[in-house]
Amino acid sequence: MLNEPVKGKINDFEQFLKLLEFLGDDVLFKLKCGNDHILFCSEHGEFTTISNGAPITAQDLKKKLSKWVIMEKKEITFTIIPAIDKCPDGEKISKNDLINIIESIKYIRQIPARFKIKILNDEKVPSILKRFSRHPVERELILNSSSFSLLDLCKWEKEGAIKLEKINLMDRIAPLFAGIAFVFIAATAVISFFPFGRTIVTYVKLQELENEINCKRILNYRIPEILPVKDAFLNRIYYKNGKLISPGPDRRIGTKDDIVLKLPDLKGSSLFVIP
Repeated sequence: MLNEPVKGKINDFEQFLKLLEFLGDDVLFKLKCGNDHILFCSEHGEFTTISNGAPITAQDLKKKLSKWVIMEKKEITFTIIPAIDKCPDGEKISKNDLINIIESIKYIRQIPARFKIKILNDEKVPSILKRFSRHPVERELILNSSSFSLLDLCKWEKEGAIKLEKINLMDRIAPLFAGIAFVFIAATAVISFFPFGRTIVTYVKLQELENEINCKRILNYRIPEILPVKDAFLNRIYYKNGKLISPGPDRRIGTKDDIVLKLPDLKGSSLFVIP
């Protein structure tokens, strides 16, 4: 066990793995990248991860680490503080699970900026992934999704559940040839694609808004029913009955094409603040 705080730099996540294996069971471990940071509070071999003063889930951790890698910030520093009395309440991550998350990071750089997702075994992936598998996907779109992360895609591909396919030259020029040869067919295809594309972007907007709304719910702030945020269809987003709602393509709330994100039950939730 360490007796004094230790500081240093991590040049790659392989070094981070070695550092994890070296740590004792009860420490506070801080990673910093630019102005962003993550605290890992270890107690009896399990980690609670903390960001912006509050515990975060394993999914949030994957999302944040993915952004660090994709944004290619060079310098990642660490600080280790021994002998932590007690970690805050929050989702626990075992050391083995944390190591598995870190091991998946090295595959992220292999994911192209634009790619297609081919589902090989739909029983091993969430149903929402089917929405993203119908058309080419931008890597940045996955970075902002709270349903799954780039790390999850790496894990599912390693397990053989999906295959990530790079957009090749033929994929790029085929729409052009189709447009020249079949102008009206191509126009129809483009028009039919727009609502689907805007539906995905709207769903991601709801996910991005989720954390802000949840924080206000925890702090008992008054939340207006009509939020000052617009979806991809230029509709205002609504907050009603614990849900974020987009009116969808028809721009009328309460119809079958509403895009709805149900927010979690936050009873008993608490905040943890690092002084």
